Amino acid sequence: MIGKRLFASLLAVLAASMAFTPSAVAQRPPSPAVQEALDSDPRFAELFNAEADSDAEALDQEFAVVGYVGDTYPRDGELYLELLADAVGLANIVDYDGRYESELRERLIEAVPLAEATLGPDHNDTELMVAWREILLEQAGEGNGDYENVYTGFDEEADEEPYAWLADFPYANEAMRQQMAALREAAEGQSGEALIAIFREAARLEEDYGGVFWPGYQAARFAILDELYQIGEWEQMEREAKDLLVIYTEGGDLGNELAITVGQYLALARETQFDLEGATAALAPLVTHPTANRVPPELISPKTGDPMQPDHREGQARSQLARLLLESDGDVDLALESARFGTRYLIGYRQGRPFTQDVEAAIDREFRAPRDEPFGQDARQQFANLVEAAWRVRESGDSDDTALFAEAFAAAQESAQDRTTPAIARVAALAVAERAGLDGLAREREELGIAMQTLDGQEFLRARARQQDIDRELQEAAPEFFSLIRPSALTPEEAQALLLPGEAMLLVLPTQYGTHVLALTPDATAWHKSEWTEQDIRSQARVLRNDLDPWGAGIVNNWDGGFDANSAWILYRELIEPLMPTLEGSDALLYATGPALSSIPLTVLLLDEPAEADERHHDYRAMQWLGDRFAMAQLPSLSSLAFLRRDGAATSGARTMVGFADPVLEGEAATRGGRNAGLVGSQRLATVAGPGSNQTALADLTSLRALSRLPGTAREVQMLAQALAVDEHSVFIGPAATETAVKTQDLSDVRYLVFATHGLTAGEGGIASEPGLVFTPPEEATMADDGLLTASEILSLDLSADWVMLSACNTAAADGIGGGGLSGLARSFFYAGARSLLASHWPVIDEIAPLLTSTSVRMLEDNPGMSRAEALQQAMIDVRNNADIERADHPSSWAPFITVGDLR
Repeated sequence: MIGKRLFASLLAVLAASMAFTPSAVAQRPPSPAVQEALDSDPRFAELFNAEADSDAEALDQEFAVVGYVGDTYPRDGELYLELLADAVGLANIVDYDGRYESELRERLIEAVPLAEATLGPDHNDTELMVAWREILLEQAGEGNGDYENVYTGFDEEADEEPYAWLADFPYANEAMRQQMAALREAAEGQSGEALIAIFREAARLEEDYGGVFWPGYQAARFAILDELYQIGEWEQMEREAKDLLVIYTEGGDLGNELAITVGQYLALARETQFDLEGATAALAPLVTHPTANRVPPELISPKTGDPMQPDHREGQARSQLARLLLESDGDVDLALESARFGTRYLIGYRQGRPFTQDVEAAIDREFRAPRDEPFGQDARQQFANLVEAAWRVRESGDSDDTALFAEAFAAAQESAQDRTTPAIARVAALAVAERAGLDGLAREREELGIAMQTLDGQEFLRARARQQDIDRELQEAAPEFFSLIRPSALTPEEAQALLLPGEAMLLVLPTQYGTHVLALTPDATAWHKSEWTEQDIRSQARVLRNDLDPWGAGIVNNWDGGFDANSAWILYRELIEPLMPTLEGSDALLYATGPALSSIPLTVLLLDEPAEADERHHDYRAMQWLGDRFAMAQLPSLSSLAFLRRDGAATSGARTMVGFADPVLEGEAATRGGRNAGLVGSQRLATVAGPGSNQTALADLTSLRALSRLPGTAREVQMLAQALAVDEHSVFIGPAATETAVKTQDLSDVRYLVFATHGLTAGEGGIASEPGLVFTPPEEATMADDGLLTASEILSLDLSADWVMLSACNTAAADGIGGGGLSGLARSFFYAGARSLLASHWPVIDEIAPLLTSTSVRMLEDNPGMSRAEALQQAMIDVRNNADIERADHPSSWAPFITVGDLR
């Protein structure tokens, strides 16, 4: 059951490089022709045995050998043809700038007929030279364009059928093809030992036919390894991998890609048998061998659409080794080196692919451990490996603390990256290009990226050159375009430059090894690691969330109205207390967390241990809350602060406020935060196909109308309007609260933009990647108005709001698709022009919501120097101390809101 993509990768590696690496030619046993020349020709021996210090030098030496032999020996002789084939394999791997492309093309034009006559058309060297002659001719615009099947012999579409590789094996003769086809037919519907027996027969056929590539490509044996993994036969899998590894390393080339792949299976087999040291011992010699490190990891990433770039195994294998070393408390320096290699490869892979709608899906397939790559890790895990390894090296005291902090700071930001970000950033980048009058170029760039995935040869090169021209023009005219498409992690210096006196920044990264917390102030940094793992943090946060949102947690009938204050204190003790000496001079805190902490605002953590740890009821007004110590704001990512603070001035909007609330829905009227709060946003929406050929999904109006009515939201918006003294034309309630009204209003000069309605995360919206806000449904769903304002539609709004208030459920929640701790809904408002948001972690109590929002804006209006985070901080304190409202002191009442984005 070997996976299609893994198999394609292995075939491409072989076909492209014949398993040669820069040192493979010298290390494998010399052929009789080479040995004879070594024994009789001192000049040849000198050139052939020369040591190379770099890839470039190795390539120069290889072509020096070819040039000498071509001038001294017959060009139709085995010696010249063999060494030319070796040069082809090496140039494919390390001739990055095409220095030898022209020479190689000319030599192959001459040599292919000679090889066909001397070696025969079916000889491996002949087939390799034929394939690469066609590739090089096509690049020069001279080929016939049909080299692709020669190059891989692999029909990816055909592999949609089970075990198609058995019948479509590359370069096999007809008799072998027929026997393999029979095995393929027999394999259908089989699994386990029965399937393995069929693969063993295929392996016997491969060996009888002498293999296809040096040193004997064992396709069926890879399939055996994979099936043994699927059925959990670890000991047998270990024996099989050890035997196969001998084949790929017997020539001394430990670092070739296929050996590494087998090593990954061997390490996995030992790991599953609880032998972590044996697992690292199996993998480390392969991935640290010089032949596995011939190219900087950023440069070995496969380039979409380029037929000459095989998938490389080193990146994933290095990350696998880093994890094994960390889990076994092994060599921390090697763990850090391996984690660095793996993450640099991942970044290179991401940067090397054209930015299209599906590029992040391609990255997911490569790095998120699909079924056909059992030893894989997702991107987040790989960056977490780097942070942990850097911490352990730092603790050993032998390295530069400043450099390690900077490295960990960048990796932690990458690890916390939200999967929803790229799709939203893409649309935002297009909007930036459009404002610069370059939307046509930006869309042409996208179309080229999509086309390059299928183009070959000269067409590919022309498309890539055109995309590079577009990139230069976009970079000059709209530099924000690329900062949105692929935001880079901030350096500590860049982050500190964004902070004002009294501000601090906190990055929390829970991992399987413990939780890393990195803090920065304008003039200091600090790094703390708690031994509490990601699972520990997640469990503790869930305990608090159940008390903060018992209705949403489904435990309302069992909830005693209390609060687990001990958990709130433990989280503070584990995560923040050790950093308080660094944070001492700060009164404002910007923070970013991963998914494990995304369900709660950090404002509810306690600075002091409760008197009785098991007590459930407390004097909440007397407690010391973290939200009282710091005015706080949550960031979607640390790099988003640079985007939000790109221009310093606040909006001087002509219109103070526009608000939308209480859409007309037919479900039972619900009280936010009340006993029927489970009705709020609990229903999932169906979708229907939209008009036109693209079949865009629209919200199904029947299921949309079935959502509960939220009458309390009308009062909230009306109180805000009164507090800000705005007229009735700025408030859209009930039938007037439509998606059309939002899209047709001029919102470019509004300071406070308020949406008090259902906020649906991606899963709830029924649209896999689109969270949205609910409005009064129209009579008929259209692209312009289907009653659901989605994240991508928000991006089309022209905003400059200082504060967008999302007084709805889950607007600060994760998107339900494995992302980080902030809704794509919130990100969309930032990219549309908003400076900050007021978002809710759970439904706000109807009596409380108007007090929190109206008090916050009144504070801002009365105190021009006050930040939004300070205004919300004071509003929460006022609500908590309001003795006239039942349970106002409980954190579930006063703490649902968080300022998101710039706290100024």
